[in-house]
Amino acid sequence: LFTLARIGNFTAQEKKEYMNTFKQCDYYNVIHTAEEEAREKGLAEGRAKGRAEGRAEEKRDNIRRLLEAGVAMETIAAALELSDEEIATYQ
Repeated sequence: LFTLARIGNFTAQEKKEYMNTFKQCDYYNVIHTAEEEAREKGLAEGRAKGRAEGRAEEKRDNIRRLLEAGVAMETIAAALELSDEEIATYQ
């Protein structure tokens, strides 16, 4: 309450300066929030890319192991819904 009374007695210049401090805080908060959102988006994209790369690597390893175990290329292709050409790239 005391603060409100004090603000009420500000001159026009003091009121302007006082309001400018809020604008600066708002600007800082907008920039800070945008940075945080961009960082979170980048992390999410990085995690998604890493998971996709991990799944692809696991798929390659599994295909390679199946081929080494003597499983027919056609069987692997049918089970994984890939073409024979795609399976052949792992030999």
